[in-house]
Amino acid sequence: MAMFLYYFGLQRVSASAATILELFWPVSAIILDFVINGNILTPVQIAATIVLLFAFFQIIRSQKK
Repeated sequence: MAMFLYYFGLQRVSASAATILELFWPVSAIILDFVINGNILTPVQIAATIVLLFAFFQIIRSQKK
């Protein structure tokens, strides 16, 4: 069911939006894991998340130019 929804949604968004949303998927999993399970990231995972968010915002910023 999840894959069906994923591919159904891909038909309705642009390629650039799909790329940005793909980058955000791991971050949303981290947030949900913290909220639901109370798991806290290790320092290495926090650093990787920061790098991922930085890349995410750089892509958004470059698309606005």
